[in-house]
Amino acid sequence: MTIVYLTAEIGLKSDLHTYSGGLGVLAGDHVKSAADAGIDLVAVTLLYRQGYSEQHLDDDGIQTESYRDIDPAQHLEDTGIEITLPLDGIQIQSRLWKMVVEGVNGSKVDVIFLDTRHPENPERFANLGERLYGGDDSTRIRQEYLLGVGGIHALDALEIEIVIALPHQTIELDQTRQHKPLEFRHLGHRHFVALVVGERAEHPADGVSELAV
Repeated sequence: MTIVYLTAEIGLKSDLHTYSGGLGVLAGDHVKSAADAGIDLVAVTLLYRQGYSEQHLDDDGIQTESYRDIDPAQHLEDTGIEITLPLDGIQIQSRLWKMVVEGVNGSKVDVIFLDTRHPENPERFANLGERLYGGDDSTRIRQEYLLGVGGIHALDALEIEIVIALPHQTIELDQTRQHKPLEFRHLGHRHFVALVVGERAEHPADGVSELAV
């Protein structure tokens, strides 16, 4: 069974600050445990070039925040593959980076990072993935779109076969919010993935039913 694991944040290395705390560490542990157990899994997340804030206290106890740029080449492998997605009436570009997590028995799990800091993207889209949980609702919904729709497109570009609406295929979505009445600002990548899966499935309801949400 092939498992596609999409998560808004993931903690794999302390100096690759694409996570903010426990949920990101948990996502990283899921990937590491899958590698240890030899589970056939691929993870997809966003490359936050400035990650999550670093907090500081001065001598007067005043808290400030700072951000430092991540150089992905120091941590990740450039796949050389880019994807194109429609967003706000234009096409945006995202480069795919990869980290290979090796388990105790030599099994490996790929983690794919989507990076929108691309020279062909307008500034507002190049900065879309700058900060984890940064920006307003309009930024967040676009980040969720990038992860949900872009994640599936990334797997296509990497030629990782996804068979929709068949019993052996599961897509696992990291859900961090409690169940609430759905509002526009609560739309997450799991909803965008459901739309893509439903569109591709021969019988859309079957496609959505295959999701592990």
